[in-house]
Amino acid sequence: CFRDACNAQGFIPADGVTYTQRETTAPVKLNPYKKTIIPLKAWQYCRFLVNNGLFTRDIDARGRWRYAPEDNRYAFPIKAPQGNIRGYALRSYSGATPKSLTYMHEAGPKLSWYWCPNPSDQRIVLVEDQVSAVKVSRYAHCVALLGTSISPEAATEIFKHKGKCHVQIALDEDAINTAYKLNRDYGLLLDSSVVHLRKDLKDMSYTQIREKLNLC
Repeated sequence: CFRDACNAQGFIPADGVTYTQRETTAPVKLNPYKKTIIPLKAWQYCRFLVNNGLFTRDIDARGRWRYAPEDNRYAFPIKAPQGNIRGYALRSYSGATPKSLTYMHEAGPKLSWYWCPNPSDQRIVLVEDQVSAVKVSRYAHCVALLGTSISPEAATEIFKHKGKCHVQIALDEDAINTAYKLNRDYGLLLDSSVVHLRKDLKDMSYTQIREKLNLC
């Protein structure tokens, strides 16, 4: 049961029913990013156009990306279903490790939502990263998992906001086994299926994305 007033909390995996007692969880530890974040410059937009085929209008309308000069990282907003920014994923393209650092200033699952203004059909595509999410969300609603896992809290949020949408799990090719495991765990709850990718979505053209995901 996923009602707030209920004492039970759990999910229904594809191989049976799991029931767990609701536990009292500690408050989410927030770590807001406190350094300067500035708009992208022209050459930074060009970087995403050349490497990922992303146009300025896509980045501004759905990504709302910024730059953190003190850390030399791109600041990708982590957006709640309602559109408010929960935090930032700071992504390095200079070889720094780790590649991505997550900063949260609002409580909530580490998911970033991208609603398509004119979706081709009723579906939500789950992807690993925010670059892929911005590209896919030109044609379909999309959620960036910021990785390859889905927590019970994240699954609950997807369930609450997906409406009648079918959920497609479209992780990178090296995570296909993880994608099938997620589908076994949450398939009945989310009405989900797996898309087997031979190429990362962020590296596909828009035409390839439409063909691979069967988007009109």
